[in-house]
Amino acid sequence: MDKLAYVAGLFNGEGSIFILKANQTYFLCSSITNTNLPVLTELKELIGGQLSEYPQTRKRRAFKLRLESKVAKAFLEKVLPYLRIKREQAKLAIKFQSRKVNGKRTMTIEEQERYRTRISALNFQK
Repeated sequence: MDKLAYVAGLFNGEGSIFILKANQTYFLCSSITNTNLPVLTELKELIGGQLSEYPQTRKRRAFKLRLESKVAKAFLEKVLPYLRIKREQAKLAIKFQSRKVNGKRTMTIEEQERYRTRISALNFQK
């Protein structure tokens, strides 16, 4: 099995794509949360990102692999051909990050907010 197809399947079920807003700064994030630390550790070696223990809200320990900005974009570009559930969010996220130059804002606050709210709305569609 193609490793990217496996990762995309895991991401479709256990992942998320969102744009965070901190003050007047917007940035792309994607993450995968899972209870299997060895799987997320292997993914971190493959795609990068930061791995941390997810806040204890369940009976089982959970871990989160978080990707931001350019790293998130590179990951989404690689798995896009295999995505089903998160395909539209990924396309918007890639477009959003592509509009940044050297991490600098090239869009108005309003444009960035439109990307953030559109991805958020897609995340809640069934």
